[in-house]
Amino acid sequence: MRPEHKLIVLVASVWAILFSFYGFLAWRAFLWSPRFVIRATDTQWRRVHEWVGPEQKISQEETEDESSVVRGKRVYERHYCAACHGVAGKGGVKNRNAQTGGEVPGLRFVAEGFTPAELQEKINVGVQEIAKEDPAGLLPPLAMPSWHDQIQGQDLKDIVSYLISLMPKEKEEEW
Repeated sequence: MRPEHKLIVLVASVWAILFSFYGFLAWRAFLWSPRFVIRATDTQWRRVHEWVGPEQKISQEETEDESSVVRGKRVYERHYCAACHGVAGKGGVKNRNAQTGGEVPGLRFVAEGFTPAELQEKINVGVQEIAKEDPAGLLPPLAMPSWHDQIQGQDLKDIVSYLISLMPKEKEEEW
């Protein structure tokens, strides 16, 4: 092999190695970005929905027999609220750099801080900007979207009833 060919092969090899290395870094940065986290969560829940199957229709008689709390729990599950707020509103889902301890807030104590009307408004409007624990850090990736178009009417009243019911019952003092 002539020397000029060796030089071309060397330059091409170095270029290929650098391109691969920086391409890999860019791909990893994309995977860890907050935008990807939210899209991945949406995709994951779409797959769960496909796996579970289509939404089941409930007869009017079944609905009348059930309490508002039971129907509200069904709304909570149908709209995958547990993906962020945890099963039964217990919380624990990480939300990096959120002022709420780095987690999405649980919903077990919302009855202490909100009236039913305020909860309905919060569900309708959502929480678009999450306060940052570190002001110089990145925005927390998970924000609550507006459910204005998806949860309305009786479903909205039912989910509020369910959220209020999550408040733990106080134990009687033992002597």
